[in-house]
Amino acid sequence: MKTKKLLLPVTMALAFFLGFEAGGFQLALLKVSLEYSIASKWMGGLVAVQYTAIIIFPLLLGRLSDRIGKKTVLLMFVATFMAGCLTVVSIPHLAGFIVGIFVLGAGFSMSEATFTAAIADMYGKQQGKYHNLVQAFFCMGAMSGPIASDYAIQNYGFSWHVVFVACGTAYAVIFVLILFTEFAEVAPAAESLHPGAARHSYWILATPVLASLLVAITMYVAMENGFAFFFDLLFVQKLGAPELSASAISLFWLAMMLGRLLGSLLHRYEKTVIRVLFLCVSVFSVAIALSSNPMLSLVLCFVLGFSHGPIWPFIISLTAKEYPQDTGLAAGFMMAGSGAGGALSPILMGYLAGIFGIQYSFFMLSLVAVCGFFAALKYHRLKKA
Repeated sequence: MKTKKLLLPVTMALAFFLGFEAGGFQLALLKVSLEYSIASKWMGGLVAVQYTAIIIFPLLLGRLSDRIGKKTVLLMFVATFMAGCLTVVSIPHLAGFIVGIFVLGAGFSMSEATFTAAIADMYGKQQGKYHNLVQAFFCMGAMSGPIASDYAIQNYGFSWHVVFVACGTAYAVIFVLILFTEFAEVAPAAESLHPGAARHSYWILATPVLASLLVAITMYVAMENGFAFFFDLLFVQKLGAPELSASAISLFWLAMMLGRLLGSLLHRYEKTVIRVLFLCVSVFSVAIALSSNPMLSLVLCFVLGFSHGPIWPFIISLTAKEYPQDTGLAAGFMMAGSGAGGALSPILMGYLAGIFGIQYSFFMLSLVAVCGFFAALKYHRLKKA
């Protein structure tokens, strides 16, 4: 028996284990680099492999879920995510890791784009609330990933592979649950604000509204990944407190989860909240770059996480409201933008850290946040015009 009641808990579970992989990978990155003898300035290249897939697949296949159904596409790419996890775990060579992470990235991006579009279809104008709730579970997973993985590694002798074993197993269970879940394919009474998008997929890239949102979400994920993947290096190299690195990553995600829970109550003020939080991230980025106190830096990790919280769900919500008849297409473009930010930021962060020091990488993120603010401001002005 199929039921729509399963959709929200299934998407929460999917988001949780995507977050678990993201957070666990952030902790494992340094260990993976050491195992394969990769210099710190090239660490971002490993992240870029996954995010290259995150760019390519939603850009090419984002419209697919609008045509053949969200459920079919979600099942396809949940299976793809599982295949990526299996490849990473079963092939003990750098080439196997690279192939596995690329496949996993395809499953990651298309799963997230598809269940995000499904939430938009199901909840319509209230979707901002539910995007925040679902993404709070992503943060919960990202917070749990480093702690659970580090505990398993330190106490039970597991390797960093444990992250991918856990996520692949969980997705196998969720795959079965999706079979019993009914999806609402189109939001009731949805009317596109940009009807030309239906004629040609890439038409929407030419609209200033989508362009501003695309830049905003690209800057957001550049910030999020820059911080999350390099807190470990910050605490190990600059602050000399490696024992706090797992706590820093987890605090970042805990605070982001709390920010998104709060965001679920503020969905009527999406445009204002996005602009304010981009400015907050810019200020606190400079503060953590200048800090030499490990405990103060730990507090700043929490503050930065909270400031990041509602930005991504609110940008997604605004985009889906612009294109309610093409939510898969719109979410696909947003995931591609997310992938671009996620791929480029760690490369630049690693390069700057390797040459000038990690603090300069965090100064760069302050500038990225300012760019995000101006993109959000542009969208606000376009909607007022």
